[in-house]
Amino acid sequence: MEYASGAVVFLDPEELFAREPYSARFRDVDTGQEFATATVHIVFGDGVSDRLPEIDALADYWQWLGDVYPDSPRLLMGDFNLSPDHPSWEALRRLGAEPAITDGRTTLGTTAGYASLYDNIWYEADSLSPSDQGILKFPALLPLDHVTARERVSDHAPVYIGLNGGRLTPISTGGGQSTRQRAASTSTTALPAGWNPCRTSVPPGPRTSSRAGPGWRGKNSPTYAASVRGV
Repeated sequence: MEYASGAVVFLDPEELFAREPYSARFRDVDTGQEFATATVHIVFGDGVSDRLPEIDALADYWQWLGDVYPDSPRLLMGDFNLSPDHPSWEALRRLGAEPAITDGRTTLGTTAGYASLYDNIWYEADSLSPSDQGILKFPALLPLDHVTARERVSDHAPVYIGLNGGRLTPISTGGGQSTRQRAASTSTTALPAGWNPCRTSVPPGPRTSSRAGPGWRGKNSPTYAASVRGV
């Protein structure tokens, strides 16, 4: 996998996101297929009601991704702090997006077990057909107890999706000392940072702009979209 073009931080003119989504176009080095990937971290807040404004805004953001990357299938991944079966996802589903992870839980319990399914990868169902998906329960692979895993690694388990027939296979070097992930050589696989088994190239710094800048003409601005495509 390699970076292709179009790295950009969403301008968020209405100040809807506490942490603005970040997107870029990537390319499968074996097949040449390109796809647009965006990542977001939805605010946790004091309860579910605090998260819903950002979740609702993702439908517009999904359409914005289609305008900016018109010839590339879309993936939207991250920590959504909301399960995929919540009614608030209906607007995104109506636009053709589907969650790759529908079973299991991704957040580590404080001492053992898993609590919630908050992490996911939403994909463009009309253009992409997952051949593999799942949750990488890294504490058991390393191995680590949940207290140590939460302190040293993360309180979230990574999620993954395989495309074009690709599947992800865990490989242990023995004794729990080292574990890596390998993707089939013909696959297009999207993974969180730190678990990418594929060849990568580092993109240049993201293109950003002032929210009040004179060049801004709305989040679906053709002028802005054209500038991003040329990165």
